[in-house]
Amino acid sequence: AVLSTIKARRWQNLAALTITAIALWPTARISFAVIENSRHQLDSRDAAVEWIKTQTNTLSRSEVEPALSADIAVAGDLQLPITTFSLPGVDAFSSAKLSLAHVLQAGYEYIIIPSDMSLLDAEMTEIVSSISGEPWPQRVPRNPAISIVRAKPHGLEKAARRAPSKLSFIAGGSRLWPTCRSAPREDYCWITARVTELTIPPLEGPGVFEIKSPWPDQNVTVTDIHGQLLASTKLSASDQWETLPIPAYPGGQARTVIMTITQVHSPHSRGINSDTRRLGVAVRNGE
Repeated sequence: AVLSTIKARRWQNLAALTITAIALWPTARISFAVIENSRHQLDSRDAAVEWIKTQTNTLSRSEVEPALSADIAVAGDLQLPITTFSLPGVDAFSSAKLSLAHVLQAGYEYIIIPSDMSLLDAEMTEIVSSISGEPWPQRVPRNPAISIVRAKPHGLEKAARRAPSKLSFIAGGSRLWPTCRSAPREDYCWITARVTELTIPPLEGPGVFEIKSPWPDQNVTVTDIHGQLLASTKLSASDQWETLPIPAYPGGQARTVIMTITQVHSPHSRGINSDTRRLGVAVRNGE
């Protein structure tokens, strides 16, 4: 009798569980469908990562000589996957600390930001690509609308006015030496912006800069403040010193000239070494 009672209760429990499972199945099926659908739904940030991959090569930072594709700055607010920043030349920046002008001056070709009028700057930049999504701001990014921008023609000059970079020089004979403080184990100073104002002393004869760059095919031009070309060169050998002469400027007064360079990169981001500084052209300081 006892065994019969136990068996009867087991069958009753099993029947109850079966009925409950049947009743809950439609809800569970809907939940599974929602999860599966969300898993396959493409977030705008996934599209941004795919765009970045098309602009960079496949070499990781562990490679010795990654190709110099365009550098890309990504607003940290977007919270792209951390693996994105293992791609050469791809870095995050804080839009609260750095303006687009600073980012352009730092040598980034493309800037990826949320599509927000407070971040976009139509006077200085143009939109290369737009990725549709939800409006910004968002507390936790989820499928945000994204804009990919770059400098307009003459936008770099405007960036230089908003985020100026300046360096003063003294004369040592015909040589022009920067007055900045060198880093340890370096007898030179770095030009770290695409456009830099150089203040140079009066020159009775031609003056000479001694320059080098770690980046091959670095183009360097020097103009006066009115845009008249004073000197230009392409640094042919990576990290080899070369001279760049500029015309005499007698008259007893210092003057300002503009140095423009085409490349500023981070050795760390490029997989060369652990130096995270963004470097363009080194100028020997004569110490």
